[in-house]
Amino acid sequence: MHLITECQVEKLALELLSSGDVVAAGVYVTRNGTKELLKARKEVLLCAGVFHSLQLLELSGIGDAQLLQSHGIEVLVDNPNVGENLQDHPLTGMCYEVVDGLPTIDMIRDPEVIQGAMTAYMTSREGPLTSGFHAAASIPVVECLTEPGRSELLKVLDEHLNATGNPKAPSQELQYASIRSILENPAEASAVMAMGATQFHFDKETHKDIFSISDPHNYMCFLVSLANPLSSGTVHITTGTVQNLPAVDPQYLSHPVDIEILARNVQWVPTLVGTKPLADYVKPNGAVLPKGTDVSSLDKAREHVKRNTFNHPCGTCAMMSFDLGDVVDDRLRVYGVNGLRVVASVFPMIPKGFIQSSVYAVAEKAADLIKEDYS
Repeated sequence: MHLITECQVEKLALELLSSGDVVAAGVYVTRNGTKELLKARKEVLLCAGVFHSLQLLELSGIGDAQLLQSHGIEVLVDNPNVGENLQDHPLTGMCYEVVDGLPTIDMIRDPEVIQGAMTAYMTSREGPLTSGFHAAASIPVVECLTEPGRSELLKVLDEHLNATGNPKAPSQELQYASIRSILENPAEASAVMAMGATQFHFDKETHKDIFSISDPHNYMCFLVSLANPLSSGTVHITTGTVQNLPAVDPQYLSHPVDIEILARNVQWVPTLVGTKPLADYVKPNGAVLPKGTDVSSLDKAREHVKRNTFNHPCGTCAMMSFDLGDVVDDRLRVYGVNGLRVVASVFPMIPKGFIQSSVYAVAEKAADLIKEDYS
């Protein structure tokens, strides 16, 4: 392998043959201020993540014809599915002040504490930096484990699942049916709950502020992430050059069922916090973050979950049959182009929990597919 650094990929080098076929011949790059063509020996593998893989496809002439033409890009493959199907796990929660004297990660606001932790790890691989800061579990909508709660859930699904404007694409019909079967099954999880010994600020705008240790108290945080979102967003280019970032419209909680499910899961947090032995670590009448948080009613919980952040974006170059609205086939080959695969953001449906292991699995499978095709 020859790895090139300090190199910006501008777009794919695609050739339109007299037969009408489109072939990936390499990539155009800028290196040390000079534009170059790097030719592919056999094929091009695009692995630029959820936001930039589709950007390079669109800049190269693969995408929605109307969008590409509006930016002066020659249309080689008209595929309006490129950049659609952005999925994520909306993440929200609340934090509770812990009893005096209980150590949490918030203590690293003290330079001596973080220096001591770093020293312990570097010298003997001991201390708080040897483990993750949270534990997670998949959970159902707890109230729906009872017959009245289950009846209410079915009513919500019947009323909202196929609301006006949903589903938006043929593949979503299959997705909605699959998610409905999950939500109706009390043995299936509808959310992932993580408990972390630190503070989060879901009322802030930037990740820097969300994860800042700006409150002087120590906290225990409960994060709730929607496992099976029905909402989906888009990512598309805004100009004809790679230097301008694509526009991301996540459309979090745009589907009403997502709000209903996430709100009901968040409502269970105070019950969990008030149950021993966990309750012994929470300070009586202590502070709660975000300040003013109240999920005592379903209406208040619905408003609370709208304060959320993103977690695991994926799906903008989804894999499925072309007629269902996707970008790559089951061997990760881009529809309409020979010699081009995408090995990033190909999930047609987001996995339930942390997606990193699934990303690794796709990469391993891609390697196997390529070896099979050239063996």
